[in-house]
Amino acid sequence: MSFFDVLKTVPMFSGLCDRELTVIEALPEIETFRRGEVIIKQEETGRSLYIVIEGAVSIKKSTPEAHKIRLAEVLRGEVLGALSALDAGPRLADGTAMQNCKLLALHRDKFLLFVQNEPQAAVTLMVNLLATLSQRLRKTDEKVHENEVSRVQEWERTDTTGDVPDDGDELCVPRNPVKTVRDRLRLS
Repeated sequence: MSFFDVLKTVPMFSGLCDRELTVIEALPEIETFRRGEVIIKQEETGRSLYIVIEGAVSIKKSTPEAHKIRLAEVLRGEVLGALSALDAGPRLADGTAMQNCKLLALHRDKFLLFVQNEPQAAVTLMVNLLATLSQRLRKTDEKVHENEVSRVQEWERTDTTGDVPDDGDELCVPRNPVKTVRDRLRLS
């Protein structure tokens, strides 16, 4: 399969015409990683987004207690590191090769130049990228909700005082668990 044909299978590039794909074809570099090798590191400034061509990448976030929480697996055709590549902010998690991997590395400066030169294609790419990020946010929201339900159920099982909790304790799952977690992190 040619590189051009590989690009056609990547959801991020869905909807681009052959001419636009030809322009994209010249942008990324192919990078290879061995099993266990770190591809992106939490807190490092992101300068590239990656698209998995072969293999799979495990995404894990470190906690302040040095625990690793598995967030996702990024498979063939999927994107990792997109947020940091777009805003040049710190990476939110580690990405480690679960097996030998081949990735397309699309560097931020080349991507931004493409966006300036190909505005119609840029809109298509951004819509595709937003759809991906939206799906991930929904999954994260579901995980947070499940964790909150579990936490509340555990609290209810272990609470033997029978006391009514003060305003600092919650007995029900919040309507917006992501906001609740964010507020808690600000307080601590």
